Amino acid sequence: MTKTELLAIIRQAKEEQWLELNLSGQGITELPPEIGQLQALQNLHLTFNQLSQLPSEIGQLQALQSLDLGKNQLNHLPFEIGRLQALQLLDLYENQFSHLPPEIGRLQALQELNLWENQINHLPPEIGQLQALQTLNLWQNQLSHLPPEIGQLQALQNLNLWQNQLSHLPPEIGQLQALQRLDLEKNQISHLPPEIGQLQALQFIDLSNNLLNDDLTFLTTLKNLRVLDLRNTFTALPPTLARLKKQGDGIYIPRHSPNLPEEFLGNNSWKIYDYLSEGKGQLLPLNEAKLLLLGDGTVGKSSLVHYLLHNKFARKTKTEGIDRLPWKGLTVNGQQIRLNIWDFGGQEILHATHQFFLTKRSVYILVLDARHGEQESRLEYWLKLIQSFGGDSPVLVVTNKTDEEHRLTLNHRFLQEKYPNIIGFYPTSCRTGAGIAELKARIIDTVATLPHIHDPMPASWFKLKKSLEKSKENYLSYEAYQALCAKQKITATDSQNTLCGFLHDLGIVLNFRDDNRFDRLRETNVLNPEWVTNAAYKLLNNVELCKNHGVFSKSDLANLLDAKNYPSPKEHQFIIDMLQKFEMCFPLADTASDYLIPQLLPNNEPDLGWDKANSLRFEYHYDILPHSVFSRCIVRLHEIISQKTYWRTGVVLQLDGNKALVTADIEDKKIFIWVSGNPATRRELLAIIRKELQHIHRTIKGLSAKARIPHEDITVDYQHLLFLESIGQTSYFPEGLKEEIQVQALLSGVDLPKTQPPQPAVIFNGDYIAGDKPMSTVTQNFTSSTIHGSVLAAETISNCLNTVQQADDTSPDLKAVLNELLENIKALNNQAPTTQAPLIETLSRETETLITEIASPQPRKRYALLSLEGIKEAAISLEAAATPILAVAEKIGGFLQTMG
Repeated sequence: MTKTELLAIIRQAKEEQWLELNLSGQGITELPPEIGQLQALQNLHLTFNQLSQLPSEIGQLQALQSLDLGKNQLNHLPFEIGRLQALQLLDLYENQFSHLPPEIGRLQALQELNLWENQINHLPPEIGQLQALQTLNLWQNQLSHLPPEIGQLQALQNLNLWQNQLSHLPPEIGQLQALQRLDLEKNQISHLPPEIGQLQALQFIDLSNNLLNDDLTFLTTLKNLRVLDLRNTFTALPPTLARLKKQGDGIYIPRHSPNLPEEFLGNNSWKIYDYLSEGKGQLLPLNEAKLLLLGDGTVGKSSLVHYLLHNKFARKTKTEGIDRLPWKGLTVNGQQIRLNIWDFGGQEILHATHQFFLTKRSVYILVLDARHGEQESRLEYWLKLIQSFGGDSPVLVVTNKTDEEHRLTLNHRFLQEKYPNIIGFYPTSCRTGAGIAELKARIIDTVATLPHIHDPMPASWFKLKKSLEKSKENYLSYEAYQALCAKQKITATDSQNTLCGFLHDLGIVLNFRDDNRFDRLRETNVLNPEWVTNAAYKLLNNVELCKNHGVFSKSDLANLLDAKNYPSPKEHQFIIDMLQKFEMCFPLADTASDYLIPQLLPNNEPDLGWDKANSLRFEYHYDILPHSVFSRCIVRLHEIISQKTYWRTGVVLQLDGNKALVTADIEDKKIFIWVSGNPATRRELLAIIRKELQHIHRTIKGLSAKARIPHEDITVDYQHLLFLESIGQTSYFPEGLKEEIQVQALLSGVDLPKTQPPQPAVIFNGDYIAGDKPMSTVTQNFTSSTIHGSVLAAETISNCLNTVQQADDTSPDLKAVLNELLENIKALNNQAPTTQAPLIETLSRETETLITEIASPQPRKRYALLSLEGIKEAAISLEAAATPILAVAEKIGGFLQTMG
């Protein structure tokens, strides 16, 4: 916005007596003095601009009630700010303040002051004059102490001091008689003043990630305490606080409260507090779980469901996608519960969608056909699939149709030892009813053992859940969901987001707010999963679409889907987005509206005349190889497909003059890669293919995919070669060969070149003698820290710190963010148990690859983004502990997008 345009808006606002003026995100660098003429103005929004100072005339806005100056470049305020006697809300977050002027104390009407993410190192004594102040947010600053005057804030209810440098609190903190929430996470506090015990209104206190070593006996007097967070501290709950009970790694809640749901335990303490507080503390038992039936097509899953629900046989047609049915009136642990039955279609082509509905809060029934042999039944395929997505969820194996020819015999002991989550094996016949009563009794017994079947939910959440279940809409916007939340007085954004995720886990809605690729999906909740999967089923089983080798356009969906459930282009585009989310289709590059479904490609491999003998080779060997792995691989690599050369189990890729042939042998459970071209650069194409396959592997938890390097007539385990390299062994005799192979020769053939590690600095009497100079105190102190996670990761991070400091061509801002990433990984590694070492090593390797690429003379955006995705995936696997790493990764992504 130009100065002329800004002055014109101010003139109009003055003439029309505007009450609110929103100038956010306009690139404003200077606010003109004329702003002081807006005597009627009550709300002024200036966030996301480039302001470095404010005019003194700002003090003339006598009617102003809220002033939003967040995300600018301000480092001071004019003394006239104290004249804003009507001001109730002042937003100064994400600026460059190191201090506040004394005049801040004159804002007698101020109720909320937001100062997070600045550089404030002290507060003026005048802060105590803000007698109306209810909320003071100071997280992520540089405060080392608080002034005694802080105790004068008699109206203060919320004080957030997360991630500062506080080593102690003043005794006056105990004078804050209205204080309800106190966040001290990530400071350096070792002792608390006993006056904390005087805060009788306190409901929430977060002391996690401090050096705390108190016995906390003085907290006994806090009768209203709902959440006490002691995670990552050196203290434990004293016996005198027995009215609180421990949840997870150190969250304490009132003993009379039901246990928290498992998925909440990794959340920050604020989300846990919101969860316990919504509905004015009223909690109701969930009394609900999912019962999922899996198995091949025509094994009788739907008939079994009908018998369980209605106690009689009915011949059912083939399930098209997913059927959901409620099973009500069951008594478990003396309480009435409901099972949500999910009956999955058995067609292989639909398995790519199933993974989004297979969850841990479930009981699984695997249905087999007694007329088929074990191989034909694909028993272990299904067991591994459940293991991958359902974790340790209990499994009941049902052998159905036992009244007909019975060929299936199973080694029960062997299978239960291999898959400990198998509860038992149950022969049934839906035609005669044999075995159904025993199966039903065992289902109820199994549900009774689920640890979270009676999870508590706030009453308001329960009401919203019921209203969504009654909805006849197939999907609704996130804004409509928020409106429904508001009706139940669930107004906090964090609570709405948490509840949305909870409903997603229960299978009541689907929501993909974590997916940045499709805005329509991120902003939509799907209330009816069948609506999505049935659309996929119609497309995947359409004869004309198969004849067209899986190619369709958006306009084709009007004929391929029924108009009643999918009436308009809006629904059609939504289904296409969902298919892309499931990695079941991709847009064709040479058209504006055509898409291709790889699973509908023909099976015939074209005659390529590929010179496999002189190609760079790599393989993956699987314990099971779902069809979806390879079709997803084609989707993820579609941008570099060569001249539309693809078939159902193969694809040819091309990049920078190199070509790759990638094929899958589903029966032999292997994927083969051959790369031809320039021996100096073809490893880069292989690296991209491996990266995408590794991403797919990580999304299928428990999938065993062993990377192997072909050598003569054998293949060598890639991970074993890495291990030999790490211990300095240069050669070994692999099984099947009578001669040694060179470890480095095989690895250098498939891996991208590594950067030369810096030489360790030699320091004598504090003076630098030789080697690479230590660039920072952080780097020097790193090797002396205690490593709990991985020594290899520690060394990698240390090398990376030096690489960043020596990257002269990298911008200072990007180097600062890279250092922040390394600091977070280092902190995680220092705290993590050794069981997480492999994940942290993966994280550090991906980080090393990213930094090497960024620090190179000509960094390549594609490779840097691939490494960044690997960092995110590794961090997600480490769950809540790696949340700061994900936040920094997002910042790095912004820098990478500006690369050429």
